[in-house]
Amino acid sequence: MTTTDTRTAALTALQNGRPIADIAAKTGLSTGQIAALAEAAGATSEHARTALRDLIEALAWGEQHDTKKARNLAARARRALTDLVQLRHEETAIAQAREEVAALKKQLADAEAKLRTVRTGGRTTAPATAAAGDGARTREERRAIREWARAQGHQVADRGLLPSHLITAYRNRA
Repeated sequence: MTTTDTRTAALTALQNGRPIADIAAKTGLSTGQIAALAEAAGATSEHARTALRDLIEALAWGEQHDTKKARNLAARARRALTDLVQLRHEETAIAQAREEVAALKKQLADAEAKLRTVRTGGRTTAPATAAAGDGARTREERRAIREWARAQGHQVADRGLLPSHLITAYRNRA
């Protein structure tokens, strides 16, 4: 029997009301696989409850069994299920935290954009004639200030920022 045939047979048996333990024995599927099939197929919640009850009964049976092998299998199964549930909870918490972080990052970006708007007085970009770091507006003005300052007897470097007192004196020279 192929995997598809096995699943179809299991679903048909579920819909006909056969016990999950019988379906598991006949198809070789685990009760968990049968429960997943029932859920995926939109089977009633009664099927899911039956599958869950069968799992719980199997664990209890194994834990109380006379043989050590059955008890060990049941103990390992319970630990594995507990670990699986814990992992699911952790992953759910991580996913929720990531969503929260993304929302907060967006909120922070919006707040930073608003702050920039407030700080710049509503301007979204710097003015086209933004002042250089030394207050001189253009390369030509800086060149003219250097020439004027040298003519006035000041020592001025060929490159770099100009002292603000020279810029002020140049602009007030008239």
